[in-house]
Amino acid sequence: MLSQAPSRFALGGTSAGGNLALEVLATAPERVLGFWLTGSNAAVHGDVAGARRQQERVRAGDYERVVEELGDRCMVAGPCGPAARAALRAMTRRAGPEMFLRQSEAVITRADRSGVFGALAVPAAPLGPS
Repeated sequence: MLSQAPSRFALGGTSAGGNLALEVLATAPERVLGFWLTGSNAAVHGDVAGARRQQERVRAGDYERVVEELGDRCMVAGPCGPAARAALRAMTRRAGPEMFLRQSEAVITRADRSGVFGALAVPAAPLGPS
């Protein structure tokens, strides 16, 4: 990704994409002009055993149900909920179980990147109501 990116860029990510953004920030902080992150955790995975059980279920053919359960945990109810769920289903069907397993493994084995925020030298603004 860094070899294809401009010399300086703003960076953001959601969920597993946030983990990728944290890796970029840890690797090349001098190239980052701004940083935005949501739905991600910079620390090591909090439930490796649970994530491994999910992987085993996917390998056993329970991919669709695992995806539905993840959607239940990470999607909020509201007017955009049905459209968001439909987008999640379509995305996961396109990607398939093998991609899910590769992404899951990357998230499970991620490094603790919580230290990158102390060296962050780009503008930041609070999110949400003030």
